[in-house]
Amino acid sequence: MLVIGTYKRSEREELKCSCIAYVIMITLLLLPFFLASRISVDIESLLHGPEYTYRVEIITVKKAGGQPCASTDIKAFDAVSTLKCRPRVPDTLNCRFEAAKMQIYEEALYELARETVEDLWMDDEPFEIIFDKNGIKNLIVTKHMKPWIIDMIRSIVNQLNIGVDIRNKQDGIFTTIERSFLGECPAKIELYHGLSYDNQWKDEKFEIIPMNGINKVTSEFFRIEKRRNINDCEHGVYFFASKSAYTNFPRDVTVTIKSSTSRIIISDSNYTSYTVNEFLVTNKAKTRNFTFHEKINLNLETISAPINDIPLIPDATSVSFMI
Repeated sequence: MLVIGTYKRSEREELKCSCIAYVIMITLLLLPFFLASRISVDIESLLHGPEYTYRVEIITVKKAGGQPCASTDIKAFDAVSTLKCRPRVPDTLNCRFEAAKMQIYEEALYELARETVEDLWMDDEPFEIIFDKNGIKNLIVTKHMKPWIIDMIRSIVNQLNIGVDIRNKQDGIFTTIERSFLGECPAKIELYHGLSYDNQWKDEKFEIIPMNGINKVTSEFFRIEKRRNINDCEHGVYFFASKSAYTNFPRDVTVTIKSSTSRIIISDSNYTSYTVNEFLVTNKAKTRNFTFHEKINLNLETISAPINDIPLIPDATSVSFMI
């Protein structure tokens, strides 16, 4: 169950135990090495541990002629899904996607688009995320999982990745090497704390608690912003869902990441994380030149008690978190 802390019944409670279900406050692992959650729950319902449900949204737009004006945006790609994760051991989350919907808009991608996109998404096949003190270390997937699916998993679960050591850090800006799905890159990290006046941070169903030197007190939010220096890091080719997902992708087309920024906001009952990527798509003759803006957003929605055991990963293999 991965309970953090202990609870002991009194003698009176022991006498009543056979008659009623006990609702208590219990602390559970949310994000390995970084965050815990405290919920009010019937202890008997947590036989299989907690399950965290996140809403995932991906929106990619093409900038006509590479211009930044919003009125010229043409929607190229969008996806909505639910990510469900369960802590298996202290450094591992067992996850799967559910209710995924994806659409590619041919008018924005021209010959880059598929004729059909019915299989262009993940199913409910489980995978695991392994963490260390700085964030995501690697992934565990089935051996037969397609490369483009693994790339999609990398880009989405990157929203659960801190990527740098922020233990006992004070507010301010510093530069360090960040490990993200794009690779190991120099990054400018900004940490900021503020009071949570807005009701959007209020939710009585659960409470998020920092761990291991993550500085945050009750009634405030903690923001982590990461601006990657893409020009000074080595990374693979990234193209939402990767080029291998596109049956008609021309061989002479190149994809160049121009910028990448991530932001994580943590409050008493809110975890929101998103990444904004800008990339340039060109062909060898430079006759086609597209600028795309992509936003990958993840929000913690609920904490629940699943009724089944944590699923096993058949034919499991370890893969890098980086593309």
